[in-house]
Amino acid sequence: MYARRHGLFGLQLGPIPSCIGKLTQLETIDLHNNKLNGPIPPSIGKLSNLRSLVVHGNELSGQIPVEITKLLALKTLWIGDNQLDGKIPMQLGYLRNLESLQARNNHFVGKIPASLGTLAKLETCDLSWNQLTGCVARFYNVCPLVFTDT
Repeated sequence: MYARRHGLFGLQLGPIPSCIGKLTQLETIDLHNNKLNGPIPPSIGKLSNLRSLVVHGNELSGQIPVEITKLLALKTLWIGDNQLDGKIPMQLGYLRNLESLQARNNHFVGKIPASLGTLAKLETCDLSWNQLTGCVARFYNVCPLVFTDT
């Protein structure tokens, strides 16, 4: 017996444990609005079946672990409304199945990675309320991409 979906809402959980990488059959993680703190553990990159990672509305900090770019089945990545910082990894362009990226209201800096423009399945991309610069010239090839600036 194994879990395919893990979801909790409205709790005060602390950090995401690194042992989450052992739950290899997970397809969905929904831990939004739980006052999670600390970094997104690199072990999350071991969840090769993960299609949805929803951790917005917490107090997560640190950078996006590059290991997240190993989640090739990922369709939804919602990491907004946290305290994440640093640059958005250009390797997010490896997530060819990504349909929705929501990373608003963090502390990201630097240029928006041009690799995001190569994501042909990307329908929504919200990077607002960060300190990002530039634009992605290739986004005009991605339809129907919706930019939000709220």
